[in-house]
Amino acid sequence: MAKERIYTMITAHAGAEDTAPNTLESLKVLAGCGADAVELDVRAGEGGLVLSHNPLEPGVRYATLEEALDLIRRMTDRMLVNIDLKEMDLTHRVWAAAEACGMAGRLLFTGSVCPVDERFVKDLSAEIWYNQELLQPSEREAPLASVLRRGHRAINIHWPRVDLAALTPDTARHYSCWTLDDEKVIAAFLRAGVLNITTRIPRRAIALRNEIQGSCAACMDMDA
Repeated sequence: MAKERIYTMITAHAGAEDTAPNTLESLKVLAGCGADAVELDVRAGEGGLVLSHNPLEPGVRYATLEEALDLIRRMTDRMLVNIDLKEMDLTHRVWAAAEACGMAGRLLFTGSVCPVDERFVKDLSAEIWYNQELLQPSEREAPLASVLRRGHRAINIHWPRVDLAALTPDTARHYSCWTLDDEKVIAAFLRAGVLNITTRIPRRAIALRNEIQGSCAACMDMDA
């Protein structure tokens, strides 16, 4: 029977490794931490897109999306960028900024995605990891099935909402889980073989992944 290696992505949460979130100084650290992806919280500011989790404050200088993407591009040729949209209807502008600096092929989207965003991203063959809380009430009884039915690869979900005991290898690979900062919790999700873990301790999560999933020992029988 065919064997497939478990490999869980590790995404560095904005402000991981005790850095100031959504700053260029933070990204200089996170781009070199070994994570598979880094999260950027994106909002519309005066004159362009900026990095901020919270609503913008007057007079504050925010890092721009262009600055962040260019820094990541220059520091690493492999890290993906999780664009966590904090406002609706920004995907066109995000994609244009990414194309301008040669990063469009390294984006995936989470957060506030509206139907227009869904259609636009699908047309680009890019990925949306669809946030559970965006599902309609009629879709919430079977959230993963609803997300897959929408045509997305993964559900993006707060980790306490996940019933690990109910996951199978086939379902676990569709779960992107946030934000896991406890080593025992991270280890449990790694053993389950979820698609992605977003964490503020990516270096430790990578070490745990190496211990649990390994380079060749952590294989699972996908036909079992």
